[in-house]
Amino acid sequence: MSKLVLSRRQVLVAAAACGLVGTASCSGGTDAGAGDHPGSGRPGASPTTAPSDLPDGVAVARRFAFAPTVALIELARGDATAFFDQQLDPSLPERPEVAALLSATDPGDVPTEGGPAARRAALGALVSSTLAAGAWSTGQLRAVMTDFWADHLHVSSSLAPEVLFTPAYRRLLSDGALGRFDDLLVSSARSAAMLISLDNASSRADGGRVPNENYGRELLELQTVGLIGSDGRSVSGRDADAPYSEDDVKAVAHVLSGWSLERGTRRFAFRPAWHDLGPAAGADVLGWTPAGSGEQDGEDLLRHLAQHPATSRHITWKLARRFVADDVAPDDEIVDELAGIYREGDTDIGPVLRRIGALVGTGDRSLPTGSGAKLRRPLDLVAAMLGSTIAVPDPATWQAALRPIGRLLQSLGQVPMGWPAPDGFPEVAGAWSGPGAVIGRWNLASAAAGGFDVLSADPAVAPLVGDELVTTVTGIAPSDRLSEALAPVTEPRSARAVLFASPEFQLR
Repeated sequence: MSKLVLSRRQVLVAAAACGLVGTASCSGGTDAGAGDHPGSGRPGASPTTAPSDLPDGVAVARRFAFAPTVALIELARGDATAFFDQQLDPSLPERPEVAALLSATDPGDVPTEGGPAARRAALGALVSSTLAAGAWSTGQLRAVMTDFWADHLHVSSSLAPEVLFTPAYRRLLSDGALGRFDDLLVSSARSAAMLISLDNASSRADGGRVPNENYGRELLELQTVGLIGSDGRSVSGRDADAPYSEDDVKAVAHVLSGWSLERGTRRFAFRPAWHDLGPAAGADVLGWTPAGSGEQDGEDLLRHLAQHPATSRHITWKLARRFVADDVAPDDEIVDELAGIYREGDTDIGPVLRRIGALVGTGDRSLPTGSGAKLRRPLDLVAAMLGSTIAVPDPATWQAALRPIGRLLQSLGQVPMGWPAPDGFPEVAGAWSGPGAVIGRWNLASAAAGGFDVLSADPAVAPLVGDELVTTVTGIAPSDRLSEALAPVTEPRSARAVLFASPEFQLR
């Protein structure tokens, strides 16, 4: 590898000159770790420095893809409908070299028991498959929505033994990422990852036992109806206007008692002897009454919750914050519209995404600071850097790159599925833009520009510098500040480092 013409200090100075300091630190937020789950009432601030308003197609491609190719940007630029037609197609083919890499990153059946070595292997498989799909998969929308569901139906890879089950859980989320939420919710509830994470695998209601309420509580608060009152306000669980009560939590725990796992295989198993409806028998549980049909009651309840009006508002609010702006409120008109589409589509996510794409693409909703104002989270950022400038590696080279990439992600606070609490990683910029995060992003920009000392630059990008580099990688012309910062940089690796540290790249 050739040495950088610019030193790391010079790269940082250049990045500061083109505006990243204002982008990352102006929101007044904290480093990743601040609580920010829906219902907390914590406002999220958007960055106040952003690139010029993006052309319609570029805005769509950058919001709904981690690493949009030139072809994908052009497809979205011509017609957002065509973008979603392609990305929602379940038969969308993968490039052969990408298919080979994704196949190599799939760990198959990871051991469900084991010590530190098994846990490291499982985490490595999770990081590898997550980043490879995000960077190079043709199915970019699927990769983005897998990331969304990994937060919404969260299981933490930072915990043991949960980490052993996260590679399989990620495959489950990916398979259902673009379909109906009720199907995905049932699949998640039956998974070993979720059953172990929230203790439902051992929950019994027989013989007067009190079933474990952990899953029932998080199912209601985080995964379905949420804590949004009838007037659209965020409320607490004790608020009279909350969508559910403590009695509902107890009832749900009883309905799902006996949902467990086989010993040894850790496959889903319903244990009738552990199941008892208790106070849920004949009760009204958020507009649904159990029929006394054991396992089927549990599935019927999950589908009812997925289709509940409060769930439609909760999920579409989170989708709007993900794809439109940090400051979308639960009572915004856009959420009303999207919730209606969700209900009309019987929990199908595709029509909701299409409508959000139309709003982003046409600028129907005025964003706080222009259509480039969403700050990329660390995983998003790494995938974008890899996919836009690095050639698809062979599996062995990819494995060698994962160690330095993993260290940087850990320092930035976003190892895949690594958030320790069940609410998933924060979405808003304030959680990712503290002073420590800014330095971490600069370090990442410098390392990624050099392929983490292992990976090779894409031949179509490798020789580029200046405005041509920016236009090729981002699909937009550089701002005057970025153009000026890049003008004296004649070495391609240095130029990529400056671009990666700029608002044109850090924001989407």
